[in-house]
Amino acid sequence: VHLAGIDAVFVRNDVAWFVLEYLRGDNMDTVIHNEAMGPIADTEAIKVARNILAALKVLHGEGLVHRDIKPANVMRCTSNHETGSRNLSNSSVQGRRKSEDSSPQRTPRSPMSPKSPLPVGETPVSSSGRGRRNNRGSDDENEAKKKDEQAKEAQLEEVTYKLIDFGTILGVDDRLARQAMMTMGAGRAIGAGTPPYMSPEMFKDPELAMYPTDLWSLGVTLFEMVTGVLPFQAPSDLLFSVAIAGSMDQAAPSVLDHLPEDRRSTFDNNFAKVIATALEKAVANRYQTADEMHDAIYACLIGRGEAVYSAFISYRVVTDLPLARLFFDCLNHSVTPGGHRVTVYLDHTRLVKGEDWEDGFASGLLHSLCFFPLLSYG
Repeated sequence: VHLAGIDAVFVRNDVAWFVLEYLRGDNMDTVIHNEAMGPIADTEAIKVARNILAALKVLHGEGLVHRDIKPANVMRCTSNHETGSRNLSNSSVQGRRKSEDSSPQRTPRSPMSPKSPLPVGETPVSSSGRGRRNNRGSDDENEAKKKDEQAKEAQLEEVTYKLIDFGTILGVDDRLARQAMMTMGAGRAIGAGTPPYMSPEMFKDPELAMYPTDLWSLGVTLFEMVTGVLPFQAPSDLLFSVAIAGSMDQAAPSVLDHLPEDRRSTFDNNFAKVIATALEKAVANRYQTADEMHDAIYACLIGRGEAVYSAFISYRVVTDLPLARLFFDCLNHSVTPGGHRVTVYLDHTRLVKGEDWEDGFASGLLHSLCFFPLLSYG
């Protein structure tokens, strides 16, 4: 769901190209360099990280590395676009077209008090006189701030993040990537990636690109999203090889050192450590899999005392898939009436012929438990 869907694949004269689904929204490079929107808060960055790691889990599960993760390749999609990500192993279906979603624009949630018709920030004048209004002034201001924060959180829940641009994807595992768009070949690893986001091993030998390479690039992306600056600076693209791969003993930078005081004091320290670990220059010191990095980010939520409820969706036959996706879109990252976040695992594995439905459901549920290493009660 967090990979842009592939609508069609074409091959002509040994040249292949594909068509991605239409996504309504902005890429994160635009967001973080917009004075009104960026840099983003740690709460939004955590959601970005979880969404992109979910996309990387699918890619890496197919034996593929993306090799060009950066803010410009992460789309911040509004909730009223049609979602339709597909497994890359099934992307060879040709001629499929998706019409642009013609559903009406969703009306933004209004930051109105549920008990009062007055907008947030306006204080009602008491009929008993000015003195009573002044006594309640501070309480009303606090309530207004609280509702404003809730409104911002509600807006965050209405967006999702998708990974795009598959032109640099490379197969690194022949056992998994036989049906993938690209496989490892002589010279094909050269020239991929964007220098500020490339890992040290990519500069030394592009054919060394593996799954931790993508996690490095995600670490750079998250660093820039929350600080507005790159973790490694260079005057030109050519010199990024020196800044990134020149000194392998250099300690990983911390986002806390690049934040103003008011943001540094409230920034999630555990999340800062996650980003720093992703930026370890030695591959062995870095996260090795998307699941490992996801577990660390999930632990940040648990450490903050934020309850995360988990749901599992499975389906019996292929005709049930659209309904399963509809449930996923409605439930994933939603909030329960009690204020708990909901994270959904959609089981993409259909039951094989002759398999008992109960056995298939149990297998899918087991996969979901692997996807959610830490389950809260609920």
